[in-house]
Amino acid sequence: MAALKMRSERLEDILIPFRKQLHLLRLAKNEQWFGFLAVQAQDTSLALACEVLKSIIN
Repeated sequence: MAALKMRSERLEDILIPFRKQLHLLRLAKNEQWFGFLAVQAQDTSLALACEVLKSIIN
């Protein structure tokens, strides 16, 4: 974030889309570890997957 001159910003989610799966990563508040969620793309929405991961990490 420093390289992008976005020091006041915080990384929320990282999305890695594949044809059949969505992989989401979320950094914990302490920035010491992250959560990972992989779902079948055709079985869920991106918004729902983000909310599930957010509820597990926060």
